[in-house]
Amino acid sequence: LPSCFGQLPLVELDVRGLQFRDDSAVPSALAALGPTLRSFIAYSQGLDRSCQRPAPWNKTSPAFLSRCRPRPSWDAAQPMDSTDDDAWAWQCPWESWVARLDDPEAPWWSWHQLERFWVDANFLHGHFPPA
Repeated sequence: LPSCFGQLPLVELDVRGLQFRDDSAVPSALAALGPTLRSFIAYSQGLDRSCQRPAPWNKTSPAFLSRCRPRPSWDAAQPMDSTDDDAWAWQCPWESWVARLDDPEAPWWSWHQLERFWVDANFLHGHFPPA
């Protein structure tokens, strides 16, 4: 997302089904949306469902990020680059949004008016920081 979105008085930011890949997808400049943002929707990032590329090797990543998982039955997006009819049924971390939920620089910790944080069907991981 562009950092300049932080300068807009947004009440809802709906970016579902895009191509988020890592922490840089939601820049820290969006923390400025804190006074107005009520709803952030970013579920099911990564439209490529085919998982045709091999997993990148990273020994610091949690083990669950090294394998694909079945997609929820309601998320039946068709694969972009596969003729395999069953390919849509899988979601792989390296084709999806992977971010640390507990990153203190994440902008969502500044969105104090937030009522909806809809980010399922992604690979967010980490602990909720202490209050």
